[in-house]
Amino acid sequence: MASQPFSPALITLLPQDDIREVFDTSRSGDFPLVMIKSHEVVKGEVVNLINAFEMSHYEHVEKWADSTVGKRVSGYDAYKKDKISRIKDRIVRQFPEYENSLQLLDAASMLTFRDYLNTPFGCAYGIKQKMGQFNLFGRLPFRNLYCAGQSALLPGIMGSMMSSFVLCRLLLDRQEYARFIEYSLGGRDK
Repeated sequence: MASQPFSPALITLLPQDDIREVFDTSRSGDFPLVMIKSHEVVKGEVVNLINAFEMSHYEHVEKWADSTVGKRVSGYDAYKKDKISRIKDRIVRQFPEYENSLQLLDAASMLTFRDYLNTPFGCAYGIKQKMGQFNLFGRLPFRNLYCAGQSALLPGIMGSMMSSFVLCRLLLDRQEYARFIEYSLGGRDK
């Protein structure tokens, strides 16, 4: 990928306009995707990397919960290959210039994190490993009460930023949110 135009960035792709669907664990299709583009030095050579994290629900892998790394069943392999292919397609749709140079280094699912990190529901790190494994998934069971922050949607700082944007979009109408983003990015109108 080194020969292609490449700038470090943090990018979030939301698959639909209805942000409320992000919180629906029963939906199928694409989920919010966060990409971190960075330059790294490997063996003295600068390489361009994209780390992609797609929001996931344990319900999507629960039927393989009894399997472990190296002992997964064929249905799981097909699920993971499909996820990888869809994420790669989304990256190429966003950055068509990478189509012939994008190379997959590794991929993991919630079950991979569960097995390697010994976390009951596959959280990479964060709040689910600390507070009794509770999943604070954006919308709370109280009217007009939401949570944003680390592990509300994704773990870590990316999860904090993404959940903040998702929550703002949930609370503001589409035009007001668009104005807010435009203003925040240095636009002239408030």
